[in-house]
Amino acid sequence: MVGREWSHFLSEEVSSAESEDLRKHEKTGRPIGKKSFVRRLETILNRKLLPGKPGRKLKSNK
Repeated sequence: MVGREWSHFLSEEVSSAESEDLRKHEKTGRPIGKKSFVRRLETILNRKLLPGKPGRKLKSNK
């Protein structure tokens, strides 16, 4: 986006749902976007970005 397109984008209203979503991602530091987009970022950066399962890992019986 360049020039007028960027100015127009910045001047558009943001819904409360979009605003809340942006705040949530800003607080967690996680990227915002579709799951497929975030997965591609994970591959490129070789870093986990999507949240994992909560809680401790179960002990394995050996």
